[in-house]
Formats: sequence, C-alpha cells, structure tokens
Amino acid sequence: MALSSLTPESLITTSLLLTATLLILAALVTLFIYRTTFSPLSHIPGPLLWRASRLPFAYNLFLGRLPYRLSTLHEEYGPIVRVAPNEVSFTTVDAWNDIYSVRKRENGVKVQMRKDPFMLLSPMEGTRDMIFELDDAEHARHRRIFSHAFSEKSLRDQEPIIAQHINRMSARLHEVNSKPVDMSAWFNYLLFDTIGDLVLGEALGCLETGTLHPWANTFFKFAKGITLMGMVERFWPLAPILMSFIPKSMQDAEAQHRDFTRDKLTNRLAKSSPRKDLISVISPFLSASGPNNLSLTELHNNTSVIVVAGSETTATALTGLTYYLLSNPPTLTRLKSEIRSTFTNAKDITMDSTRSLPYLTAVISESLRIFGPVPGQLRRIVPQGGCVISGVSVPGGTIVAVDGYSASHSAENFVAPKEFVPERWLSDSELRALSMSRSINEITAPKDFSNDHKKVVQPFSFGPRNCIGQRLAVAEMRLVVARLVWEFDFKIEEECKNWVEGMKVYTLYERPPLMCRVKPVEVRE
Repeated sequence: MALSSLTPESLITTSLLLTATLLILAALVTLFIYRTTFSPLSHIPGPLLWRASRLPFAYNLFLGRLPYRLSTLHEEYGPIVRVAPNEVSFTTVDAWNDIYSVRKRENGVKVQMRKDPFMLLSPMEGTRDMIFELDDAEHARHRRIFSHAFSEKSLRDQEPIIAQHINRMSARLHEVNSKPVDMSAWFNYLLFDTIGDLVLGEALGCLETGTLHPWANTFFKFAKGITLMGMVERFWPLAPILMSFIPKSMQDAEAQHRDFTRDKLTNRLAKSSPRKDLISVISPFLSASGPNNLSLTELHNNTSVIVVAGSETTATALTGLTYYLLSNPPTLTRLKSEIRSTFTNAKDITMDSTRSLPYLTAVISESLRIFGPVPGQLRRIVPQGGCVISGVSVPGGTIVAVDGYSASHSAENFVAPKEFVPERWLSDSELRALSMSRSINEITAPKDFSNDHKKVVQPFSFGPRNCIGQRLAVAEMRLVVARLVWEFDFKIEEECKNWVEGMKVYTLYERPPLMCRVKPVEVRE
C-alpha cells in the first residue's frame, strides 16, 4: 500500500497499534529482567526460562511429564530449585519439616503454611473436606472426628471386610491359571471393591465382573481434570479461553463423582448394619453436639475424598511394587522365601502376622520410595514476612513444595537411587537373621546405605495434614503382597518389561496395563 493512500485515521490506528505493541514488548522485557535478575528469589538457582515464566512448568504438566522434568532440574541445579517466577522446589529432609509442620511465631502463635489455593476445589455447599479445607482449625476438627475410623482398633475391626475381598481376588486369579492378566486392572478391582465396602457399605462388583465400575472411570477423569484446571486458572485473564481446551467430561467429572458417593452414602445411612465399617464409626458424630458435631454435608464431602484416596493410590502402589518385584528376580526369591517359610495356611496371613516380616516391610518401603503413588507436589504458600526453608531465606507469598519424586530419585539422598534395593531399609542384624548376607552383592551391603536420607521419603506427606489413611494403606499392602506371593508365581510379559518408562502423571500416574502370567503354586488347603 502506498503511503499516499493512507488516511489520517488509518495512520493514527497504525500508530496506536505500533505503540501498544512496543509497550507490551517493553513490559515483557522489563518483567523478564526483573524476574531473572532483581526478584527476591533471584538468589535461588534454576533454568532461565523457568525463572522468567510459568509456561515451561505448565507445558510439562500438560504433557504429563512434570515430575521427570523437575527431577532432571534438581540433578542439574541441586536440592533447591526455582521452577517458576514465584515457586521453589526442594528435595531435602529439612524441607519437609520446614514447609509442612506447625511453626511457632515469635508471639507464640502456632501456624501452618497455607495450601496453594489453585490446588483446591470449590467447596460443596459451602463446606470443604479434610484434604481441601484451608482453615487449620476446621481441618483439625474434621481430622479428629475421622481419626476414629482409622485407628488401630478400627483397623482390626475392618480386617474381615478387607480379607473377604482379598479372598475373592485370589479365587478369581485361580480361574485364569497361567493366562496373561492385567495386574494393574486387578489391583484397581480389589481396591475399589474394598474401599466401596468399607466406606459406602457395598462393594462395586469389580472383582465379580472383572471390569471397572463406571464410577471408577469417572474418578480417573476427575483426578486428571483438577490437575489441569488448577494450572489453567493461574493464567488469568486467559483462563476462560484455556479452560475450553479441557474436555467437558473432565470438568463435569467432579460433580458426577460426588453425586455417586452421595447416593451410596444415603443408602448406607438408611441401613442398620452390625458391620464395623467407616460409617458405623463416624455416623454417631452426626448427632453429637459442640465441636464433635459433623454435618451430613461434611460427612458426604469427606467420604467423597476418602474413597478416592483409599483406592487409586493403594492400587498404584501395589502395581508399582509388583512391577519392580518381577523385574528383580533375586528380590522376589528372597521375599518368596520369607513368606512361604512363615505361613502354611492362608488364614495365618493377617495384619498382625505380616508386621513381623522384615523383608516384606523393606520391599514395601522401597516400592514407596521408587514408585510413590502420588508423585505430584503438595504446594504451600510462605506466610508474610518470609521464612527460612532448608537453610535458604524465602520471601512471603512464594509457592514452595518438596518434590517427592525428585527427592526419592536423587543421588544426593540415596545410593543407587534408580535401583530397586529393599536391602537399603534393613539393618545388619535383620540381614543376618534372614541369612541373606551371602546373596547380596557388594553394592547392596548395608554399609553402602548408611548415609541414605531415608526420612526424605514421605509417601503419605508430613505434618498435621499427612494422610489419615496411611495405616490402612500399609496394612492392605502387607496383606495383599503376602497373600499373592504365598499363593501364586508371577511372570511379567515381555511387552511390559519397560512398563514404568514414559508413564504420564497428572497428580497421579496414568498406569498402562501390567500384563503378567499368574500360576497357583499348589493347592495348600
């Protein structure tokens, strides 16, 4: 277009657009320089683009590879890394205590770091649950009430219900006899049936049908959806536009999940049952007075998250443990020896009896280290005035977290961090008692692991907001692993030899099938 053809109006418009573009570029350059050079976090190392923008963090999250990328960054930059303009990731033992425990201010007031609000769901009917409750006092009230359902006594009362479903899984695996089965799916069937029975008063029929209940599929969409939506909401004012790229089925999954649990809970409350399930322990608090009172909405919201936390995470832990066991034949041989020499009858495999098995305990500990079921971060906000975390000064308003995956896979924390070595959790006396010392090569000798930072492994989180159901989860893992190893021989299929490689993560793992051949050892009863 010739300059002579431009009208005064078009020249003004062009000039305004050019000016606006230059101003935006100047603002972006200024912001880039500030964030990378003059920010209060500029003393903390990290890659240039990550320090300047949250886009690299979001990009890796949307691809489902964030934990792996963060682990690489920690390998390059050390145990304290700036992973966004206003976010710092840690992999040290001290950081667990500094971030997640209760702090005492100079005025004597005890405070906890506030949860990152972008991790949270909107409260249902004005009421949150234990996981998403922001207020510390309200969280403590909920936890105090529900702790009765996860006490040692309740666990013993619930054991017959758990054993019933393990027996059913055993029977179904006998039916497949040497045929390839997806153990990832079967652990889902077991745990969804078990938690449905414990919390909602009825199994979902997964073990019976050999398929997932439709509600379970809704949950998987729900888990991925809240991860993606939480990140999108950070990009205001573009959030409404970006939200349109998230499938509506994911956005609607939360409401569908809560509707399902509400209906099941209503049916359970209407029944009079002598069984010692979760509702039998908690329902008396519905009519309690004072701080021990629990509203029906609070019961519903909490059961909604308990059925999630008590099913998928334990199924993931069991699947990861199975993969690593089958990928390490010497370890599997040692575990078989311990379990099969201890029990002569399936009925002898109980919560109490499995506690005394040191190698089983070590296998579970190592599996939770190398394949923790929740590899995502639990972010907190540093309070105004700032604080010191793992020896580093962090200003108020900064998002901080221990990256559990990176911490558990760090060579600064563990010898041979990528290897599955349960022996690292055993003492010299335990190794001698198990008569395994001669079969352990030099790298797995106990002295090699004396400097491992085992306390950095916190698969159930840390502090007053740690997982209330961890006692149940570990008990279930003990029972399931002991029973399956005692009763069956497993062999992983060739196509699953690299099962763990490239697995996507959206707060939780997106597990592909773990195909195994399952063969009963012998008829023992």
